[in-house]
Order: sequence, then structure tokens, then C-alpha cells
Amino acid sequence: MARKNPTGPAKSDRPASRGTSRPRKENHRLDSLMLLPESCVLIDRRGIIIRVNEAFMRMFSIGGSHLSGEDIRDFISPADGRTLPAAIDKAAGRGRKEQSLELACIRRDGTGFPASLRLVTVQDGDNRHLLIRFTDLTGEMELRERMDHLQSLASIGTFASGVVHEFNNVLTGIRGYAQLAARDLSNSALLEKAFRIIESETRRGADLCKNMGLYSSRTQINPEPVSIGDLVDTVISLQRKYTAQEGIEVITDVDDLPRHMLDRFQIQQVLLNLVINARHAIIPKGGGTITIRARMSRGMIVIEVKDTGIGIDKNNISRIFDPFFTSKGPIGMNLYGSEIKGSGLGLAVSSAIIRKHQGTIRVESIPGEGSRFIVRLPAVPAQGHPREPAPAATTAPPMLRHPLNVLVVDDEMSIRELLFRALTARNIRVTLARNAEEATVLCKSERFDVVLLDYILPEKNGDHLIPVIREHLPDAKIVMLSGWSSSPLKKKKIEKEVSAWIDKPFEVSDLLATLSALTEEKGLEH
Repeated sequence: MARKNPTGPAKSDRPASRGTSRPRKENHRLDSLMLLPESCVLIDRRGIIIRVNEAFMRMFSIGGSHLSGEDIRDFISPADGRTLPAAIDKAAGRGRKEQSLELACIRRDGTGFPASLRLVTVQDGDNRHLLIRFTDLTGEMELRERMDHLQSLASIGTFASGVVHEFNNVLTGIRGYAQLAARDLSNSALLEKAFRIIESETRRGADLCKNMGLYSSRTQINPEPVSIGDLVDTVISLQRKYTAQEGIEVITDVDDLPRHMLDRFQIQQVLLNLVINARHAIIPKGGGTITIRARMSRGMIVIEVKDTGIGIDKNNISRIFDPFFTSKGPIGMNLYGSEIKGSGLGLAVSSAIIRKHQGTIRVESIPGEGSRFIVRLPAVPAQGHPREPAPAATTAPPMLRHPLNVLVVDDEMSIRELLFRALTARNIRVTLARNAEEATVLCKSERFDVVLLDYILPEKNGDHLIPVIREHLPDAKIVMLSGWSSSPLKKKKIEKEVSAWIDKPFEVSDLLATLSALTEEKGLEH
């Protein structure tokens, strides 16, 4: 319900004092402002509406009703209800200086929209009031959302290049030690070392796959315990081959900070963008230094990336965070002989990411000497999370003595064979199926205690088999095995429909421990 001025609506067309020209000029200026195509409203210091223009009526879907005497807060979202009065008080004390802010507004029909408000004091006859100009930000917000959607594309080439480089290293280690072991099977020491390295490299490869999958699907903030030091190390590793060739020294001065709740891959992208930007600034000078610092200051995480590059022209510094703005022409050649050019997206998406984290990013630069980017993020401690995860204890896989009957559904022959060998060695009966069709036939004709189900299958995915299993094997436990990396929401939905979810690659001991826990629920001895 609209809040009315208890003393009655203020008059909007107060006559100017005769004998003076200034009030008349002020009134004429105010009348001109109210004719602007922008949405304008004149209010008193209490927020009571005095007059509005036609653009305001259209913006807020108002018919022929009069608004004089209504409270401007009736057109502001309750979530921002306290923000506007504070801005009104501040604007009233700043004289002619304009006050700007962004709020969520509400039309008369109840629909909402984001808007930019600019408040300034104006003279209305003998009174000083406030003029507010509204700009609908719906289009700009849609652009921001598109920019957020594009953030994983802005530096995906560089990120993917680093992943490919790291994955080739992983494969080189696995292939090399597999070949060495195959040539000398009698050398037990070599075999043991080869197996340990192969296992270690597969863990490393699994981490890379997980990181790449999460990175490519990131749209909203997904806070998790993050070590800033680890992020810095990762970015430096991804850029090392470039900085080495370009004669760039990278110096780090990172305090031993505890883990904080941040979106790992979005903040990593910000750091990556800033380091790439620093590289590009140094290339024209033939070499230089990039310094990365991180520390705590007044409850904020402060990250600085400083370079000794060419700096930023003072005419451009206010625009560098604008989407698609770039001052870079061809600044050199990359490792593959192609020109390096700016995309105009790196700093824009970095700014968007930092805003989503409720942080700030700013730049200081001296042309010819270099630039310094300062990122400030709210420090939200990760309670109960150590800086580094404790190494997993090496224990013998549990021996299941009860003759469990397990159906394995996976289209990869190597995985079917692995599970067959690992499970039969633990006194488990195993039946194999290559696809959903074979699994359906087996579920209808045989009894199984557990179904190990791959998510990605030919023709029909594993989740389509869940109703079939529930219908014909109502007591069976379903364990989803998957290397699938997609929507976290869909994964959570499927997790509710199965007994357990195990990500590939997995430890055989973890799988057996899961089976042991599930069979205990059925009263089976493990």
C-alpha cells in the first residue's frame, strides 16, 4: 500500500517569488529537466513525491493516477528499502554534486527491474528538493549475464593449452614407465617404481580432468575452501613456458594464508587474466618482471599483480574494464608464430567475477613504467578445513566374505575387466553388461544385490536404467560410476535416486569399502 504524506501532498508548481529572477530561472530549469526523455521524479528530503514526468509514468507502468504525496520507497524493492533513504540524506548534504547508486525497482503491476539512480539537489522555488533520474538497467544486466557466461571462454584457449601441456606430461610418464616395465618384467624394483609412478600420474590426470570439467561448466559462484597460494602456483605453472621464452621473471610474495571460501576456478581465471595482461604489457619491452603478492588486510584478501611493462595511457585507464575495449594492437608473436592481440574480454570478465564475489578490482599505472592491479576479496574463513588435505592412508581393501551378486554395466571393456578381476578376487559374483539393453534383460531374469552402473552408455545413459532396476530389483543397491562432468544440479538429482555415486577414476579400495557399507545395510557380513 502506498505511504501518503501525513501533512498532505506537496505542491509541484509553486510560483516563483516576484522581484527576483533566480527562482524563476531555477523553476524554468526544473521544468526543462522534467521534460527530459529520462525517467525523473522530484521528491522532498523525506522521500515524498512532489512531481514526476511522463517517462517515469511509463517506466513504472502507471496509468493516469497522481503520484504526489506517495513515498518513493513504494517503487523500490524491500531488499533495498534502507539504501535509498541513506542515499537521499547523502545527496542532500552534497549540494549540486550528483549521487549515484543501483537498486531493484518495482513497477505498479508488481514486476521488478534493475535501475540506476542519479540523485542531485535542485531549487524548487524557495525549497531545496531532490531530483532522481532513473535508467532501466535490464539491457545492461543482460549484457553482464552474457559476459559472465562468456567468462570461461575468455581465456579458455590459454587454459586449455596449459591443460594439454600438463596432460602430455602425464601421458609421457605413464607410457614411458609402462614400456620400461614391459621390457624388464623380472626387475621387481623397477616394476614397483613403475606402478607407483603410473598410479601417481593417473591421479594427476584425474585432477586435471576434474579441474577442466568444473572450469568449463562454471556459471555461478560455487564457494569451496581455497588456498590463494595454490591458485598462484597453478597460474604460474600454466604460464611458465610463455614467460620463459619472453624473458619475463615471475616473483611471488604470498603470505601463508588459511583457506577461504571462494570459487576456485573463477578466481584462478582472474589471476590468469591478470598475468596474461602483465605478460602482454612486458612483451614490447623485450623482458621484465611480474610480481604477485597476496596478504590479509582489514578483513579482506588483497591480491596484487604488478608488472614492469609499458603501462596504460591515462585516457584509457577508465575504460579498461569495459567489455570489448582493448588498446592492444599486435604486440608480438606467440609460441606458434601468430600475432598476439587483445580480445577486450579478459579484464571485463575479471571485473565481473570479482563483483560476484562482492569484491573490488582497481588499477594503478604509470605509462612507460608498468601497472599494478589490486584485487580485494571478502575473507570468509573455511572453518574446519586444513590448508592441505591429509594424505589418504594406504590400507588393504576389505574382504567381503558373503557371496554378493553384482551386475557391472559399463561400455568400456578395460573397466569391465578391471571390475571383474577386482571383485571376483574378493569372493564377489560378477555379471557383465555392455549397455542398457543387455542390463535390462539381466535385471528381468536374474537377482543382483548391487548394480554398478556407468552414467554415459551407448543409446541410453545409466540414469534411464534406474526405473528398470527399481521395478525388477527393488532391493538392489545402485552405485553410479561416472567420469561425467556436467550440471551439478543434475548430478545432485541423480544422487538422490541411487545408493552411492563414485567419480571416475576411483580407487578399488574405495569401491570395495562402499560395497561393504551398502551390504551391511542389508545385514550381509563383510
